[in-house]
Amino acid sequence: MPPVRDEALLLRRLPYGDTSLVCHFFTRRGGRIGMMAKGARRPNSSLRGTLQPGNLLEIVYYNKESRDLQLLKEADLQEDFRSADDRYARLLARGGICEILERSQPGEHPDEGLFASARDSLRRAADCPYPVNQIYWFLIFCLARGGYYLDLARCGDCGRELRSFGTRGALLDRRGGQLRCPDCRQRDGGAQGLECSPRLLRVLSFLHRSDPEEVGQREITPATRAELGEALDSLLKAHMEVGRSLRCLEEAAEIE
Repeated sequence: MPPVRDEALLLRRLPYGDTSLVCHFFTRRGGRIGMMAKGARRPNSSLRGTLQPGNLLEIVYYNKESRDLQLLKEADLQEDFRSADDRYARLLARGGICEILERSQPGEHPDEGLFASARDSLRRAADCPYPVNQIYWFLIFCLARGGYYLDLARCGDCGRELRSFGTRGALLDRRGGQLRCPDCRQRDGGAQGLECSPRLLRVLSFLHRSDPEEVGQREITPATRAELGEALDSLLKAHMEVGRSLRCLEEAAEIE
């Protein structure tokens, strides 16, 4: 059984026994994989300072299909994404991107584009003015990779552009990703979907259409973050098997 070498983001780690760790990685070529890091908590272990959540690593591991946990052999730090001003918002953004990957991605389902996007989002969160915005952008990107595309430019029924909705809200189809304008929604009183205020529509549209570098330059108020978090959590639960709500979305709404 030859060892496998790959790039990996460490999403989460748990103590196992007295000296070991169970690590959950998202790897470039293997997707999300759980591994046992034997002896990683020993004082003299070369893995002790390396296996930190959010780190980009080059790992070597033994893979056996019949095992639930693979065996980690080596891990070398490539990038740790920490910042000189590692304030709570940056820690939350780093942890949130890892939480989204762990909760939304099936095991051993590789996606090199998603891996690259997660790595780049972690880099942006390390130095942009508003790092929690990277959580929202990355979650929308994950939904798109899973086949759920937001169409926020116009009403999916009549074709009216979003900017003509005025001060009235709209419905967002949780399944199709299309908007239903106030007039079309009024004509079909039984329409179901996600209630979107004008404020939420503006922010969703900004996140959806903007370059990822631009996303971290604009402040989103706590009230809007709370509404945005609830909306994205609802969409995530409708399209991916995530179970309970994402903690990062709840905490992001509370940052002043």
